[in-house]
Amino acid sequence: MNPKELNLERLTTIVIENIEPLIEGGRYPIKRVVGQGLKISADIFKDGHDKIACSLKWRKKGESDWHRSPMSAGQNDRWQGFCHFIENASHEVTIEAWQEEFSSWQAEYQKKFEAGIVELRTELDEGSILIGKAAERAGSKADRERLSTFSRQLKGADAYLGAQLAKNPELGG
Repeated sequence: MNPKELNLERLTTIVIENIEPLIEGGRYPIKRVVGQGLKISADIFKDGHDKIACSLKWRKKGESDWHRSPMSAGQNDRWQGFCHFIENASHEVTIEAWQEEFSSWQAEYQKKFEAGIVELRTELDEGSILIGKAAERAGSKADRERLSTFSRQLKGADAYLGAQLAKNPELGG
C-alpha cells in the first residue's frame, strides 16, 4: 500500500537523549547506598512550541508498580529528577514524557490575548473541550463538577474572561 493512501494521524514525537548518569551507555549498573538519592538528567524536547512534562519512574526489578517523581525543566531542554531507593536490590529506571495540551493552550491563549487579539472564539472553544475531557477523566465527583463548570464558563466567555480563566490556579495556571 502506498504510504500516501494511509490515513495515519501524525504522532507526537518527544526525544529523550543524553541521559546521565550512565556507565558505558547503560551497559553497567549505577550503584547507590540505600537511602541515597540519585539525580537523573536528560535532554528532552519535541518540535514546535507545545509544552511537555516528564516524570522519572523507578521500581525494583521484577515488581510491577512504579515509583514516580516529576522532572523539572532546566536550561536548553535539560530536565532533571531524583529517585530514592529504600532497598538493597537491582532497580529499573525510566523516563516518561508527554505533551501538555492544556498548558500549551494556556500559553498560546495568553500570547494572543496579550498581543491585543480579542477574536478568540476558536481558542475558547478549544480550551472548553480540553477541560471537558479532563472532567470526564476526573476521579472524584467534586473535581468532575468543578472542571465541568470551568468548561461551560469558557464556552460562553469573551476574550477577557477567557484570559482570567486561562490563568486560574485551579487549572494549573
